[in-house]
Amino acid sequence: MLWFFLGALGAHRFYFKKTGTGIAMLLMVVLTIGFGAIITGIWALVDAFLMPGWQQREVETIRARNNRVVEDSL
Repeated sequence: MLWFFLGALGAHRFYFKKTGTGIAMLLMVVLTIGFGAIITGIWALVDAFLMPGWQQREVETIRARNNRVVEDSL
């Protein structure tokens, strides 16, 4: 949902903890008085194909962290 409604502003990148590039997208739109949205819109479209990989990596990280907690408690 973030990507669909606020993708050109980089909101989805903040959600995926990619703060630096999220700020870059936001500043590009704000500092160009909206004209940067064309560039960041294309950037957001590319991100739509990258986000499933980001999500999968996050899931794997959480699973690994949970496995370590379970092993430590045994």
